[in-house]
This record gives sequence, structure tokens and C-alpha cells, in this order.
Amino acid sequence: MKATIYTTSGKKKSEMELPKVFSTPYRPDLIKRAFLSALTARLQPWGANKNAGKRTSGEGIGTGFGMARIKRVKGGAFRSGRKGRPYAPKFRSFPAAGVAVFAPQVMGGRRAHPPKAESILHERINKKERQKAVQSAIAATANEEIVRSRGHKFELSLPLIVEDSLQDVTKAKQAKEILESLKLTEELDRSGERSIRAGKGKTRSRRYRTRVGPLIVVAEDKGVSKAVASLGLDVVNAKQLNTELLSPGAHGARLVIWTESAIRSLGA
Repeated sequence: MKATIYTTSGKKKSEMELPKVFSTPYRPDLIKRAFLSALTARLQPWGANKNAGKRTSGEGIGTGFGMARIKRVKGGAFRSGRKGRPYAPKFRSFPAAGVAVFAPQVMGGRRAHPPKAESILHERINKKERQKAVQSAIAATANEEIVRSRGHKFELSLPLIVEDSLQDVTKAKQAKEILESLKLTEELDRSGERSIRAGKGKTRSRRYRTRVGPLIVVAEDKGVSKAVASLGLDVVNAKQLNTELLSPGAHGARLVIWTESAIRSLGA
């Protein structure tokens, strides 16, 4: 399987044989598993203290007192407030005798079903499965049908391989000219769009939805990451590829711009 190498001016330079990884079958199920595994690996377990609401000794007083059968603070005579209800004085740092404790419905009591820190948040995946998922995601970047299904707009054939001089670009203006010469003007306009999110997410620090732009894969970053940062593009080393970058949201394949040396490093 051969692919065309383009110059930074958008002209055909030569052809090269693609590595075997591009012939890997498309496995969206594996890609989703690997994506969720990477996503949940960053989650930090959190939950309520096991002793929260249980730091007061109490016992039930039984029936016949005209009060609910609930655990109450031991010791001394019961203090009573309005209408004979027990109360704790404000100057006390602990509940007075007779005040209901421990139960979920009382003030200062435990929670009925609090979040538990021991809950398993990370979805683990086998090493070979993760490797197979990354290989499948790489192969999907050469499938025009899958890439277009994500909404990407391009005209040149995939995989889109550019000569290594792309790695030396340091200016945003120069990077934009190169991308326009590769006929990605519509893609740049699309990646700059953002829309207001539907639903309550607008009030939860994620008001806008932004489009995911192309991904540039290099063998060595010599300044291109800073050049395309303002254009909505990501840059990654070929040795650090993962399913989160290749298939954002675990859906389909992202439009990827490969450098010639990056493709050769995949073969190695």
C-alpha cells in the first residue's frame, strides 16, 4: 500500500510504502475500550469519611416515652426545648443528652448512601488490547469514509503525508499558509467554530462546544506545536500516539497530518 508525499506548497513530491500498521482492521469496540481506560485513569477516587456522622455514641431509649425510637445521646437528664423537644445549646461543641444522632434524617447524622472512595473508577484494559486499539486507530486515519464521518473537510488523499520541513515551522502565519496550500482552508474554518451546548451543561463550566481540528504527527517537534497552537491544531510525537488523540470521544478517526519521518518511525 503506497501513499503520496506532499511538499509544504501542496505539490506531489514522491510516493512511499506505508507500514503494515495501516492494514490493521478497524475495531471501534477496542478503540472505545482503550479511550475509556485512558479517560478514567485520570479520575481521582473521592468519597465521604466512613465515620462521618457516627462520631457520637448513642443508643435507643425504647418505647413508652412518646418519642421516636431513634438513637439518642446518652448521659444525664434530657434537655428539652419548645414543646418538650430535646435541643443542644449553641455553646456546646457536642450534642446534648437526648438529641437524636447517627440516623440520616437528623441534624449532623450520617448520609444514607454517600459516595464511596473504594468504588472502582478506572476501567482497566490488557496491554495487547490497548496496542491493538492504537494500531486500529492509526489505520482508520487512512480511511476517508471514516474520517469524513467525523465532519472533517479535506480534498487530498489519505493518509496525508507532508515532507519533514513542516516540523521546522515556527510562525503561525507560515503554518496557516502551508495548511491552505494542502487544501485545508474549510477544515480550519470548521475547527474554529463553536456552538452553545444544549441543556444544563451551559451552567457547569462547559457552555461552548468546540470542534476538534486536525492532528499533526511528527518525529521531532522543532517549533511547529507553538506555530499551530492558535489555529486549533494539536501536535504529538509519533511515539506518544494514543486513542484519545487519534479518536477523540472514541468516535471514528481524526484527520491526521503525518510527516514523512513520523511514518517511517511507525514502520520501525
